[in-house]
Amino acid sequence: MNTMKYQRNTQGGFSIAEVMLAIGVVAFGLVAVLGVLPAGLTVQKDNREETIIRYDAQYWMTVLRAGMQPTDALHQVEWVELQVDDGAGHGCLSRSPPAVGR
Repeated sequence: MNTMKYQRNTQGGFSIAEVMLAIGVVAFGLVAVLGVLPAGLTVQKDNREETIIRYDAQYWMTVLRAGMQPTDALHQVEWVELQVDDGAGHGCLSRSPPAVGR
């Protein structure tokens, strides 16, 4: 009897289908992560603005409670200047700084 023994290939490796599947999974993950980044940046910006507003409010409440600055000083306007350009160079409104000792 003529029997041939087939020797199995002992070298391991991935098939093309397995490689393509792995690349697809990685690509899907990257697209998902990159899709979430803009939303995360927007939320971070909003949180930073809210924190600044909160610290400003906390500062002014502390100042007012401690009596460090009268409330009249908060509404005092020292300088206002509005300029409207109508093409002819007209339309400027300005208010001088308050006089000393007023």
